[in-house]
Amino acid sequence: MKRIWIIIFAILALINLYLFTELEGIRHRLDQSNENLIIHNTINEYTTEITNAVKSIDQIIVKITTATSYGSGFIYDYHDGDAYILTNAHVIANSGDYIGVEFDNFRSLPAQTIAVDEINDIALLLVKPDFEVLKADLGDSSRLTTGEFVIAAGSSKEARYASSLTLGIVSDKYRQVSYSLNARNYVLTMIQSDVEIDEGYSGGPLINIGGEVIGMNTMKVRDETNKTLSIPINQIKNIVSKMLEGSEIKRNELGIKVVGLNYLETYQRSSLNIEANVVSGVYVYNIDSHSLGSQIGLARGDIIQSINGMTINNIGDYQKAIYEDSEQLTIVVMRLGQQVVLESADND
Repeated sequence: MKRIWIIIFAILALINLYLFTELEGIRHRLDQSNENLIIHNTINEYTTEITNAVKSIDQIIVKITTATSYGSGFIYDYHDGDAYILTNAHVIANSGDYIGVEFDNFRSLPAQTIAVDEINDIALLLVKPDFEVLKADLGDSSRLTTGEFVIAAGSSKEARYASSLTLGIVSDKYRQVSYSLNARNYVLTMIQSDVEIDEGYSGGPLINIGGEVIGMNTMKVRDETNKTLSIPINQIKNIVSKMLEGSEIKRNELGIKVVGLNYLETYQRSSLNIEANVVSGVYVYNIDSHSLGSQIGLARGDIIQSINGMTINNIGDYQKAIYEDSEQLTIVVMRLGQQVVLESADND
């Protein structure tokens, strides 16, 4: 009888071991399946967004060639057989008698220069192709957010790397950049990102994951930040509209650096002593002592609330206001809790 019980226990032990082994195998296969499923779905969703965004990029990018330079551009608008091409002013500087624009079908056509804005590094060209082209889908750069993915597109100088793409993230959509041109100092608002751009990318589009052009790549700063700076498309739209009207591009260069109040966190507002009831405007955090802004009385810490009657709620409003033609400037600021009106006698 004792021998029978030993045999039964041995059989039960073997069955238990078998079942345990099978269950462990099933659990491992399920875990592996779930892991593969998660990885597959993540990669699929991620790549689908990017591949959808770049699906038509080749058709809107163009190569710009002159006797002395090489760069990129994109088809800003197209109607009635006229293709309006946007690129950087420095790409076509000293271009001589010929500017060539090469489309995605490898056809290269001569371009006519419509207008150039050297300060903002924008040039508008006109080409009359005898074939249909696709214009860019223009986005809204004010809707960009820090950390958002963006794609830089351009034509590298080497032909084998034509129509290249790089991916990066937005660091700041309102980066204030100082520079000098023709012995005058300027401050521009740019999009800063970490997309990699090479020689030949200048003038190419910066694109969001929705496939919309939200900027134009203009320079790579090769320092410890390794940042790329792009001109916001909203700023470009304002300037191009004046170019198409034949209007002179004027700029009320105040020589100041500002940040929108809507861009500041609570602790930043507190450290800058900005009162809670002041919710709109741009804060002046730097000013050139020899600038127009300094001459008319602007000071660090001022909150600009209007320029020539135009309400300034954010950086976008400020950028639009400084491009309005005006011989006299009237600026309303909030200073130490009080409204102050500043005026320039003549902006020329």
